Amino acid sequence: MTQDEFNEAILTVTAGPAWDLVKRGLANDIYNAQAQALDVKSWDEVCELRGFAKGLAFMMNIRDNTLRAKAQGSSLMAVEDANV
Repeated sequence: MTQDEFNEAILTVTAGPAWDLVKRGLANDIYNAQAQALDVKSWDEVCELRGFAKGLAFMMNIRDNTLRAKAQGSSLMAVEDANV
């Protein structure tokens, strides 16, 4: 698989109104992870929830980041993901 094939697969899967629904669900999950971080008992749990939220944000923005990477001629991992 080439980078172009991978990018096109991402753009195909993330097109349409169903993806908008998934993005809303991911945003809700990020909010819930951040809220849970207020009640945990250890810093390790805070860090774990932060990492989880950051991964969800990466997925939520994967379409936009893929389009940006294609325009820049770089890979998806070269584009910064959203701040959480």
